[in-house]
Order: sequence, then structure tokens, then C-alpha cells
Amino acid sequence: MKKLRDLPQRDMVAGDEDHVIMLTKETISCGHSVLIFCPTKNWCEKLAENIAKHFAAIGNLRLTSSNKENQSGE
Repeated sequence: MKKLRDLPQRDMVAGDEDHVIMLTKETISCGHSVLIFCPTKNWCEKLAENIAKHFAAIGNLRLTSSNKENQSGE
């Protein structure tokens, strides 16, 4: 039980006390897969919804940013 590193404050997600969303994003952005185990089915379903909402928001931000870059370059 040795602390390996501090988690960056800028990547923290409100309501994600266990930092699962941030760690999932970090792992996926490095090209790896993630498998998350939860104590109950209900907990797992809620976590999956939260992760999906967060990742959708990230995707929407990137699409918006990409579209603005494409429009300004025309």
C-alpha cells in the first residue's frame, strides 16, 4: 500500500470520488483497454452511464473544436 503518484487536479471529475473516470480516460488515451469490477450490478450500471456521459462530452468537445478548425481553414 505505497503511494505511487499524485493524481493531476486538472483531470478530476466532479462526483467521481474514486477517480475511476479519470483513470479510465488516462488508460484508454494510452491505447489500452479497461475492465472495471463493481460490488453490485446497480453500481456497475451507474458507473458505466457516468463514464459514457463523460466520454460523450469529451467527444463532442473534440468534434466542435475540429469543426471550428476546419471552418477557419477554408
